[in-house]
Amino acid sequence: MLPLVEIPPTVGQYAQNYQDLFSPEQFEHFKRYLSGLFVSDNKTLQVINGLFVIQTRNQSRWNRFFTEYAWSATAVNERRLQRLRQDPATCPKKQAVLILDDTHNETYGEHFPLLGKWFIPSADRYGLSHNVVTIHYADRQVD
Repeated sequence: MLPLVEIPPTVGQYAQNYQDLFSPEQFEHFKRYLSGLFVSDNKTLQVINGLFVIQTRNQSRWNRFFTEYAWSATAVNERRLQRLRQDPATCPKKQAVLILDDTHNETYGEHFPLLGKWFIPSADRYGLSHNVVTIHYADRQVD
């Protein structure tokens, strides 16, 4: 994985659509986060923060962006969905399918965050697992 010396131009251009949702400092964190999501195989905050070799940021500032700063993840997601709905290639179509998948990642310890006792249909029994639910949209143009 190559280090980043600046925000990739494509990310900077895309991020402009969200600039009004952040303060100037928050917007810089947002662009760095997007850059890491696009280029990094490992999407942890520590790895994404470490990608930048110029204008490095302290890890604590980066963590505060996600835990303490006053910005709305809901507003960012709504803006993202609005943009997708406006584009003819990505707007929802009548001839489409929505695939729901709930996968159980069974574990054998009890000290894991968000662990629960769930019914696991493939095993026809209850067990300790993480129940990961994903939604996938597909039509003739997008997947």
